[in-house]
Amino acid sequence: MDPIVLAFLTVTFFAVAFALFLAHGLAKKKATVSLSIPAVSRETSQDLEQELKKHISGNSQHVSALTKKIASVVTAEVEKKVMEKTTEINEHFTHLLEEKDKSINFVEKQFQVVSERYQKLDTSFKELGEEKKQTEEVVRSMAEGVIMVNKKGEIMLMNPAAEKLLGVKKEDRIGQSILNDLKEEQLVSLVQQPADSTKSKEIVVQSKSDQVKKVLQASNAVIESEDGKTVGFVSVISDVTKQKELEALKNAFLTSISHELRTPITCIKGSLQILCDSSINKLTPSQEKFVTIALNNVQRLSRLINDLLDLSKLEAKKFTIKPALFRVSDLVYTLVNEFGAWSKTKEITIQAEVDESLEIEADRDRIGQVLTNLIGNALKFTPNGGTVTIIGKPATSPERIELGVRDNGPGIAKKDFQKLFEKFSRIESKSMQGVSGTGLGLTIAKEIVELHGGKIWVESQEGKGSYFVFELPIKARSDNPPSQ
Repeated sequence: MDPIVLAFLTVTFFAVAFALFLAHGLAKKKATVSLSIPAVSRETSQDLEQELKKHISGNSQHVSALTKKIASVVTAEVEKKVMEKTTEINEHFTHLLEEKDKSINFVEKQFQVVSERYQKLDTSFKELGEEKKQTEEVVRSMAEGVIMVNKKGEIMLMNPAAEKLLGVKKEDRIGQSILNDLKEEQLVSLVQQPADSTKSKEIVVQSKSDQVKKVLQASNAVIESEDGKTVGFVSVISDVTKQKELEALKNAFLTSISHELRTPITCIKGSLQILCDSSINKLTPSQEKFVTIALNNVQRLSRLINDLLDLSKLEAKKFTIKPALFRVSDLVYTLVNEFGAWSKTKEITIQAEVDESLEIEADRDRIGQVLTNLIGNALKFTPNGGTVTIIGKPATSPERIELGVRDNGPGIAKKDFQKLFEKFSRIESKSMQGVSGTGLGLTIAKEIVELHGGKIWVESQEGKGSYFVFELPIKARSDNPPSQ
C-alpha cells in the first residue's frame, strides 16, 4: 500500500475516533458540542514527513510543506465531519430530553389533579359523615316513630320512638322482615291505604305491656334512587290515640246537642210558618218583616244542625246512601224551581243544560244535597244580573256522568282550591267578605261524592267565575255501606 495513503488513513482514523469520543461525552451532558480539532500532533507530522522523504525525492522543505498541507486538509475535513455528527447527536439527545421533560410535566400535572380530587373527596366524605351523624341525631330525637325499610322489606332503621310505640326492641328487628312477629304487637286492625295519598294509614295496636289500645297514624313515603328505581320506603308513625278520643267526644257532643236542638228548632220553625200564613193571621207589614227574618234565621240554624249531624255521621262512618235509578234532568229541573225565588231577588238567571237521556243509579236525596250546596254557593257569590248554569252530561270516562254548577262570580285563586273542601274553611278575600256560611257544605259534598265512588273538583280563575263539578259512576258501587 502507498505509504501516503496509509499515513492519511491512520491520521483520519485517530482523529475521527477521538472526535466521536468527545461528542458522545458532551451529548450526555446536554451541552452543545463545540469541537476544535487541533493540528496533527508533532510526532505524527514527523512520522509522516519521514515516510514522505523515503519515497519522495526533493527538497526537505517541500516535503515538510506538503506534510503540513496534507495534515491541514485532513484536519479540516475531520473537523467538519465531527461537527456534523456532533450536531446531529446533540439534536437527537436534546429532543429526547425535551420529550422526557414533557412527560415529567404531564405526570406532575396529573398527580396534582388527582391530589386535588382526593382532597375534595376527603372533604366530601367528612361532610357526609357529619351530615349522617346530624341526621341520625335528629331521627333519634324525634317524637314520632321513624322506620326505614329496604326493597326486600327488611327494617334498616328504627328510632327509639318507634320502639316505644310498637312495643319492640330495635336490636331484635334490624335486618328482619317488617312482617316478622306481627302477632307480637297484636295487630287488631289496619286501615287500608286510601287512594288519596295525602291521607295516612291508621293502625290500632295493643302491645303485651299495654292494656289500652293505641291508635297509630302512619305516613309512608317511597325512597327512589337517582334513576327512579324504588329502593325502599320510610314510615313516620304518630300516636293519635288522644286525638281520636277527643274526636269521639266531640262527635258525641255534636250529635247529642244537635238532636237536642232539633226538636225546639222544629217547633219554632212551625210556629213562625203559621204566623206567616196570611190565610190564618193578618200581620202588619212590620210584623210580617220581623217574622220573615226570624223564619229565615231559624231555617239557617236548622241547616247548620243538619250539616253538623251529617258531618258527625261521616266521621263516624255511619253516613249511608240508598242507591236507586233516577233521571238526572228531573232532579235538576226540580232544583231550578226551588231556587227560582232566590235567584229573582238578585236578578240572577238560573238555567239548566242537561242531557235529557242521562240516568244514574245513586242516592237521589244525597246527590240533590250536593247540587243544592253548589247552587246555593253560586247564588251567594254571583253578582246581581249574573248567570248560574247547572250542567249534566256524559263524562269523558266511560260509564260515568258529569254534573256541575257554573257561575260568573269573582272566581277563586288556584292556591285555595284544596282548602275549599276542608272542614270549617273560609277563603280570605274581599269578594268573600260579608257572605255567611258554616264552611261544612263542600266538605259534606265531597264525602257524599266519594261514597258514590266519584270525585269532585273546581275549575276557576280569579275574575272569571267558577265551575264546581263532580263525576259519578252510572252504576252504584257494590261496596256501599248498608243502610242504617
